[in-house]
This record gives sequence, structure tokens and C-alpha cells, in this order.
Amino acid sequence: AELITHEKVKDREESVAELMQLPTLLSRVKAQSGLNPLFNPPWPQTLALARMHLIGTLIPPFHARAQALLLQSMTTTAATSALGVWLVVTTSGVAVYEAGAVAALGLVWSLRRLQKKWGIERSKFTGDVSDFARRALSEVESHLRRVVESGGRVEVQQAEVEGWARARKAVENARQALAKVQNGPSKP
Repeated sequence: AELITHEKVKDREESVAELMQLPTLLSRVKAQSGLNPLFNPPWPQTLALARMHLIGTLIPPFHARAQALLLQSMTTTAATSALGVWLVVTTSGVAVYEAGAVAALGLVWSLRRLQKKWGIERSKFTGDVSDFARRALSEVESHLRRVVESGGRVEVQQAEVEGWARARKAVENARQALAKVQNGPSKP
């Protein structure tokens, strides 16, 4: 497969599929900024790295805790249902309604307990994630503040300087032409 470079696609419009190809994007960033985006990216990587860290460290314990709470709820429900069945067996089928009430009470109690504990776990998780996000955003803000204060990119490419000079010259020519049109034809 042939590598698509910036030079090959700079004079034509790209499709979405072409824009999504990593070599094209990397070559475009390198051509425009002079930086190698894999080793010295011009944008902060803090948010992407924070998201990866969050997925790897905070989500698995949260998921395990949810599974443990669900298992506790199912165990409690099964135990009270077994108690209800035992009640039916020991009374020779006389206390069927009471046995159903015991099983229902166990189910309601276990689901209420699950709901309360899950609410506590969820609020802890939300707090942890928001603190983590706040730290990541403050790191990005400090990084971008340093970039702005230091003037951003130190090295300006000669092609950019020439392009700016041509643009200034074109603007000056346009202003002169506008002044001629506004003043009317000059009389010798």
C-alpha cells in the first residue's frame, strides 16, 4: 500500500475516509507546523491520557462494586425466598400467602438496600470523576497558558512569512485601488 503524503493531496479536496487516515493527518500537521505529532504534539495530550487513565483505574473498581452489590441483592432475595419455601414445607402448604409475603419482603428489602448503596457508590464515583476531570482541565489550562505566554511556536517558516508579505501587499494594492475609485478619475 502506498503512503499518502501531504504533497499528493494538497491540491484536491479530500473525502472523509482520506481525512481519517492517520498518515495523512500526521503529514499535514508536520507540514503545517514543522513538529512531529507522534513525539512532540502541538496540542496537549492531557485529556486523552486522563480519559485512558480513568477508564483503566476508576471504571473497573466501580464495575466490580456494582457486580458485588447486585450479587448481594440476589443472595438476599434467594435466601428470603428459600425461607418462604421452608415455611410452606413446614406448614404443609397452609402458609402459602405468608411464605409469599416473606419472599416479597426479602425482595423489596434487598432492592431498597441495593438502591441506597448504589446511590452512595454512584455519588462517590461522580465526585472522583469530577475531581479527576478538574485536575486534567487545570493541567491543560496551565499548559496552554505557558504556550500563549511563551509565544507559541518559536520558529516561523519562511513560506509563511512570504505568504503574509504577499497578503499585506495585496491588501495595500486593494486599498490604493479603493482610494482611486472613491476619489474619482484623476485629472492631469
